[in-house]
Amino acid sequence: MSSFENRYTQESLSWIETPWKVVNNVLRGGLRQTKLGVILAPPGVGKSWVLCNLAAHAIKFGKKVIYYTLEMTE
Repeated sequence: MSSFENRYTQESLSWIETPWKVVNNVLRGGLRQTKLGVILAPPGVGKSWVLCNLAAHAIKFGKKVIYYTLEMTE
């Protein structure tokens, strides 16, 4: 049980900073590693741009990235 409890302590959490300080502040450090992040917004407001920038930023720091989208047409 102690292993389970240790997994969720602040010391054991690892974060991946985004390229934007304001987003890091809102998320209390950035995106949490090993967790699924979801970007939701109406059409045409820049979701794909945000995701591409997040992916590129993470890759610069040696992170593995997988990018799924269900919006693209054929």
